[in-house]
Amino acid sequence: MSASRGRETESRHSPAARLRGMVASLAGAALCAAATWALAAPPIPPPPPVHVAVPPPGKGAPDQAEKRLPAGYIEEEFIVSGTGRLFAYDAEGEAAVKASGVPWATRVLVRRPADPAKFSGWVLVEPMHPELGRPFAWRNAGDYLGRKGDAWVGITTTRNLILYGDGDPISRLQRSDPQRYAWLGFGPSGNEGGLNWDVIAAVGQAVKAGKLTGPLAVKKTLVGGWSGSGALTIFFTNTFHMRERMADGGPIFDAVLIGEPGWYPPINADSGSLIAYDARQRPAMLDVPTISVNSSAPIEFGMPFRPRADSDDARNRFRAYEVAGADHRGTRDPTFTNPKTDCGAPASDFPLHYYYSLAVDHLKRWSDEGKAPPPSQPIAIDRYGYVVTDASGNPVGGVRSPYLDVPVARYYQTHAARLIECRGGGRMDLFGPAELRKRYRSHAGYVARVKARADELVRAGWLMPEDAAETVAKAQAFKGFEGR
Repeated sequence: MSASRGRETESRHSPAARLRGMVASLAGAALCAAATWALAAPPIPPPPPVHVAVPPPGKGAPDQAEKRLPAGYIEEEFIVSGTGRLFAYDAEGEAAVKASGVPWATRVLVRRPADPAKFSGWVLVEPMHPELGRPFAWRNAGDYLGRKGDAWVGITTTRNLILYGDGDPISRLQRSDPQRYAWLGFGPSGNEGGLNWDVIAAVGQAVKAGKLTGPLAVKKTLVGGWSGSGALTIFFTNTFHMRERMADGGPIFDAVLIGEPGWYPPINADSGSLIAYDARQRPAMLDVPTISVNSSAPIEFGMPFRPRADSDDARNRFRAYEVAGADHRGTRDPTFTNPKTDCGAPASDFPLHYYYSLAVDHLKRWSDEGKAPPPSQPIAIDRYGYVVTDASGNPVGGVRSPYLDVPVARYYQTHAARLIECRGGGRMDLFGPAELRKRYRSHAGYVARVKARADELVRAGWLMPEDAAETVAKAQAFKGFEGR
């Protein structure tokens, strides 16, 4: 095994490497502090009731790739409004109310089975990316939700920090249809991100009460996201899950999926961010099953905290899955460039969505059946904090897949690309025909190895049967053995 970073390297004496070296000495104290943080927080009164309405006539907002619905599903759109509170950290580091009665109104999308008899009872609630507005959880799990009869609810959120130059989701909706979305806004500024927390709680309560799903009888809800929406998820669940409850004292959300947070959000638009090693950024102890999912990207580029240890305790059910070879964007995030010419190498074909959907499935089984998922799988790192790689240049450890265990390429991350569209995406260097024949002798030998490994992973709970079948079909269609 080697510890090569491949072509995207940085000095072992760089600030990022030194920060990685600090993690080991800080992890014990941080784990202890974070392990009790959410449970110790005092309860706060619930947000005021919300109003749910059908939006006025109009053309609605254009979608990119997320408009595709599973067979038998419909999409509905609502305007949900209310008043909320702004929070700030008090002297003890707890969230305390600093203002009340602040008005907000947002768009909520619902995608669900048209036939109530085909509804599973589960709803995945996604606070969509607060700047890009993208439904990353839907993109990664939509096919799975359609197979299982689950519903999805997407909440339009916001933030006042604009990194990509196109405004926040509210302003983009209003530009697309000024009449239909005229009433949207978070506070007087229109994009007060500090209202996200009451919005998530209020919409979650409305979902569980059946106010947004028509004739469907909602039994349980799961909150989850990815990247910016993963950031909103971890902040909300760390800070408010144990404090914002249903009227009977039960949780608003029955399971939590923390998908690779892009950052840890400030508590309101005027507050600064927490320092990198503040223990409040670790996944907190919750009273519902929780799974943290990360690709290789944050591990390779200096994740401040590795997620904490597994637990099967009823008050703290937790797993942390690091998917070796996966990248931050995955194959379901559309790109508007030609990766091979504009980003220097072909885009990765690694199916991140298999493992996001797998985490959703494990969470539901953990909640419904008490069936604990497989233990956490960390990616291996060396003493400098760099990812350990195998003879193919792929990560050692982590959640395994046929893509890495029967490889036809080296998978790696890009964060320093010239074009912003290339950053955060994965790339791959395909092996040539001679190397493939050396490894597998023939295409048939390669397919047989893929099928055998996929079957093993299904039995171990690391791959769903439908995704295993698709993996084998892709191997059968692979053309890399052709030529010399």
